[in-house]
Amino acid sequence: MSDSDFPTPELDVLDPQVEQFEAAKTEVATEDDATEGVQAKLQGWILPTRAELDHTTALVETELDNDTVPTSAQAEPEDLTSPIQHESADERASAEIASDDVAAQEESAEAGEPKESPEADESANSDETDGLDKPHTAITFVDKHPKLSAWWPLIAFPLVIIYFEWLLKWRSGVDAPGRFHYPALFSVGFGLVVALLTSSTRSPRRNRIIAVVSLSLIALWFITELLVHQSFSVYMSPFFMSGNAGGVVGSYAARMVDIVISGVPSMLAYAVPIVGVWFVAAKVMPLQQVRLRQCGASLAVAVVAQLSALVILATTTGGIIPDNAYYRSNYDINQAVQRFGLLTATRLDAQYTVTGVPQPDVPSGRLVPMPHPEPDPIDRSPNVLPVNFAGLAATESDSELAALDRYYAGVVPTVKNEYTGMFEGKNLIVICAEAFSDLIVTPELFPTIYKLTHNGFYFTQYYQPAWGGSTSTGEWSELTGLFPNGAGAMSDSRYHDMTFTIAPALTARGYLSRGFHNNNYAYYDRDVTHTNLGYDWMGIGNGMASLPNPVTGGTGVTEIWPESDLEMMQVTTPLYLEQSDPFNVYYMTVSGHALYGWDGNNMSWKNRERTDGLPYSEQIKGYIAANLELEDAMTYLVAELTRAGVLDDTVIVMTNDHYPYGLEPNEVNSRDYWAEYLGVGPESTEYYRSSWILYNSAMEETVEVTKPTYSLDILPTLLNLFGVDYDSRLFTGKDALAPGPGLAIFPDLSWISSEGAYDSKSDKYTPNATSGSGDAYARTISNMVRSATANAKAFQRLDYWARVKPK
Repeated sequence: MSDSDFPTPELDVLDPQVEQFEAAKTEVATEDDATEGVQAKLQGWILPTRAELDHTTALVETELDNDTVPTSAQAEPEDLTSPIQHESADERASAEIASDDVAAQEESAEAGEPKESPEADESANSDETDGLDKPHTAITFVDKHPKLSAWWPLIAFPLVIIYFEWLLKWRSGVDAPGRFHYPALFSVGFGLVVALLTSSTRSPRRNRIIAVVSLSLIALWFITELLVHQSFSVYMSPFFMSGNAGGVVGSYAARMVDIVISGVPSMLAYAVPIVGVWFVAAKVMPLQQVRLRQCGASLAVAVVAQLSALVILATTTGGIIPDNAYYRSNYDINQAVQRFGLLTATRLDAQYTVTGVPQPDVPSGRLVPMPHPEPDPIDRSPNVLPVNFAGLAATESDSELAALDRYYAGVVPTVKNEYTGMFEGKNLIVICAEAFSDLIVTPELFPTIYKLTHNGFYFTQYYQPAWGGSTSTGEWSELTGLFPNGAGAMSDSRYHDMTFTIAPALTARGYLSRGFHNNNYAYYDRDVTHTNLGYDWMGIGNGMASLPNPVTGGTGVTEIWPESDLEMMQVTTPLYLEQSDPFNVYYMTVSGHALYGWDGNNMSWKNRERTDGLPYSEQIKGYIAANLELEDAMTYLVAELTRAGVLDDTVIVMTNDHYPYGLEPNEVNSRDYWAEYLGVGPESTEYYRSSWILYNSAMEETVEVTKPTYSLDILPTLLNLFGVDYDSRLFTGKDALAPGPGLAIFPDLSWISSEGAYDSKSDKYTPNATSGSGDAYARTISNMVRSATANAKAFQRLDYWARVKPK
């Protein structure tokens, strides 16, 4: 048919001719020869005017915007608004029949029957077409592979989540401890949930947007945890990060650009599957609305995958500590991420935040004090308070509290010893040194710290584990003696009774208790938590800036990054040395803070020349230079105590908050400088070895303690030394000077005892050369460790100290 066959349109004859056209179509549908019918009836048609065409087009677009599929009756004007088509009558008839098929499918869908053809969804959502001018006659990939189009998201999205989990482990450099089947199985369920969510509407365009947004948010969470791990060497709970986000951003503002830049390769790697999903959904296979059978199959596969992982967890009981312990009673987000994947760890974290971590289902072993020869003139009665745990359990209706009562009733207490009350009445200064390690200490570079370490009580096998909350949990461990119940342990303590810690105990005896930090006083909520711990708290922002500096003649601590520990000592010592009351002082330092080098670390730069000639990398020299400021601060402190005539009457305690993770690979470091310096990596406990200074100049001889000790032992030891009545059963740590074997517990449930060491990653116990112990001993100690740590977490959550303190 040529253009000349069509007469010029006439406005006044449009409606009759449309009616004629409708009648023609009806007749064509009943004729045997569709081609002849179309050719006979189409003669003499007159096309609509431009104004009418525009009006009809607008109506069609309105219907399409409302995501409605036009019925066959509604679709007919679209044919009228099309430009002149050079097509045969056969082609027009085929198009009309196809349109009727679409209408029939839509009617079936409205009746509750699933649509069988993806073309119906395509016609329903014209935002996927290139325009109204283009006829829908091309055969698409969807046409050729309708089943693949319907099912591909249910395959692709779980694979994307598995890829996200694998990428996190790879970019973090974390050993999965050979357990990648757990995150793979758990990822199937998460991926299918995302797939169903992204196929929830009838609009492929909207589904595509939902898919990209969902995957982008999940990828953002993975990237955030990756950057946290690269900065702090641990993963962190979302609740802890959200509560401390402001402080972290403020303190790390100068590093944010470097942190973000370092994360660009990971961001690009996470973006690859998201871009791939967008391209496939936009150009190849649109995201169709999920059908009932797809939904059912997806849920079935998700349940099977989840149950398979749980069955493997429940039935894998070999070794010393089974994986199920880390999933349930001994949950820790850092360990859960490594074993089960980030999304599962986040789910467990949210679940246990609400319900609490389940109680361990294993019997607890006991470290029994070593026997002493008789007669023994030393008082070796147990360090306990008159708490009737069994009686509390018998009358308690709360099952969790009753379980705690029964547990602490069975704990073997430590006993008094020859050092009980040795420092009673003396002053106390406790220092938590930012990222310090005595493994850099030499008598030439650090004469004061070297002397304090190797005199008084000298602990040869002391550890400060990486507890998972950076400085905050490091402080928690030494100030409370409790295994932390997560990165937010210190922050949560603001609501709890802390009267069993050292400051309340000494304040009750007339001591002046002050606490100082040469950075933001409110960082990590210290303005609340440390006040609750019993200290009159001061830092930059609430008074320290106005204190006179007797050395410089100025005021306060210079606000640079990081601030000077020496200046903090200079401005704060007059606040307690000029008082007549005995004092109990706590310092949190900052000069040794990461990152280390000559750019961005003022303490490293200040003491740079003192490291010239050292045979180390620039990063190690920068770390040493930063800690030389701490050496100067300790030298000044000892000099001031001597000048005031109270050095013999003062006990100095110092340990670190964590090892120098700022020397590990991060946005500045290309390799692990700390491992290179030590000659061992993070898999070795030497990585976390440090010093515990417990010094008093009046001691005539050095007391060497060779058994394993760790930061949780500090508070019970001080309570015993200062003659404070306390209940040793209520602390995870133990008095390090009490008779009995030593034990240092790590967050992943690895441990070091007087008999040997257990590594939870490899699930391997290595006895000492002189020990005859084996796996049976390791299981006993591991059961004790599991019970002690799980109950310590419940202890904090339930504010157990408030329950048992003397009335």
